[in-house]
Amino acid sequence: MSSESLLKLPSVLLATLGLQLCFTLPGITAEGDEAPILDRWDRFMKIMGRLMRPIKNIIWAVGIAEVVTIITFEIQISPRVSQILAALYLYGSAQNICLTPLSAVGVLFISFGTLVEIQCHRAMKDLFTFELCICKDHSLVKTGPYNIVRHPGYAGLLATYFGMFCWFGARGSWLRESGLLETLPGSVFFATLAIALGGLLLGFLRRMRTEDEALGEVFGLEWEEWAEKVPYSLIPYVY
Repeated sequence: MSSESLLKLPSVLLATLGLQLCFTLPGITAEGDEAPILDRWDRFMKIMGRLMRPIKNIIWAVGIAEVVTIITFEIQISPRVSQILAALYLYGSAQNICLTPLSAVGVLFISFGTLVEIQCHRAMKDLFTFELCICKDHSLVKTGPYNIVRHPGYAGLLATYFGMFCWFGARGSWLRESGLLETLPGSVFFATLAIALGGLLLGFLRRMRTEDEALGEVFGLEWEEWAEKVPYSLIPYVY
């Protein structure tokens, strides 16, 4: 088995698991006394959020197809199986599937973003909600990644989304080499993915100011001292 394929297999696992975790963690919603703060954009985000389950299923299907393709062509299970698999490729060849510099950047950003999301979830626990709300017995979380930027969860999502498009769009990816992206179903999937994730990300970034205002109103001086200590919202020394 070639070194490129050996590197690609664990990368497929890292990318697929990372996207699964990242798209699953912000699933807690406000209930009972935890009244959500909603506007029309939040309602749009909830609709986009419902697309995450089918999108995660497709991401797993793509990951499995990539692993099966690599193993089949590298191990040479049988000539007939290889011929059948090769027939599924509209353009390119399964032999071109490999880890490229762009896909390596993609899996690194996905892994980094997912780790940030996990740390945010651990720091906030039950306060980590999809909807913007002030929960009962709410406390101002200032530990973990919240000691670096005020909205690390959104920073993690931004890194993951960037990495995902690098991963799937790079030469050497199964989507690119199979020619699926050049078909109507592939184009519809990628466009739906871009719209859903873009809508969620824009909504989250738009929400940062609303969150700061809500937390400032509830925690007053404590929030002002924290905001002075942690002046950056998303990226340290940048924004």
